[in-house]
Amino acid sequence: MKKGNKKVYRDAMKHMESVIGPVRTQRARAKAQKEVHQIRLAELRKLKKLTQSQVKGFSQVDVSKLENRDDMKLSTLIKYVQALGADLVIKAHLKDREDGEEEEITLIKAVGQ
Repeated sequence: MKKGNKKVYRDAMKHMESVIGPVRTQRARAKAQKEVHQIRLAELRKLKKLTQSQVKGFSQVDVSKLENRDDMKLSTLIKYVQALGADLVIKAHLKDREDGEEEEITLIKAVGQ
């Protein structure tokens, strides 16, 4: 599809994969997901109006590492979220049930201190 002198792509991801290949596309997706994760943890802390040094139970260096980590233990995430005075709830959404309904099950509910 062309718009003026520029091509307009209906599926940008499909076009990107055709240009740079599936391996690089997957790496780009993984990097983007990691950055979203990092932003969310830092945003949570900033919403609580805390600096990295003010998070109880963690040094500034530990908070920085935690916010930049792409994977962590669930127990560490719970401790961090609770140190911010927040609750952490992890739910599973069951799809494709025979009756067509979705079901939500709370797997973990960690209440902040």
